Amino acid sequence: MGSRSEFKPTALPAGLTLGTATPSGTTTHAGGVWTVGTLANAASATLTMTATVTAAAIPSATNTASVATSNQFDPVSGNNTASATVTPQRADLLVIKTLDNATPPQLGTVTYTISVKDLGPDAATGVVHRRCRTSS
Repeated sequence: MGSRSEFKPTALPAGLTLGTATPSGTTTHAGGVWTVGTLANAASATLTMTATVTAAAIPSATNTASVATSNQFDPVSGNNTASATVTPQRADLLVIKTLDNATPPQLGTVTYTISVKDLGPDAATGVVHRRCRTSS
């Protein structure tokens, strides 16, 4: 005999912004509740969620899903909750700009050297240097 169950999987913590939530088969997802309906013995259903990770997730953010209701008695309630933790990568970037001659003669040439260093703890990806600004 199947059972009707509802789950509360979408209460995302700070640092995670829900993108999409796609339920499998005839299950539905609305208002933060995933309704599975009848689930035959040994059958399963899935809810696939995407979320955008923001700086508020540092150092980590844990999302938990749990059974909210079920029409049948569950003899093993200890497995009715599951969690997953995201730990965003972090990279502390240090920018250094030096000038070879701070007091050049008129019409003289100066050389700026700009460097960037990753102080960790993770590798920096997608680093882009913006065009140098000039002033008059």
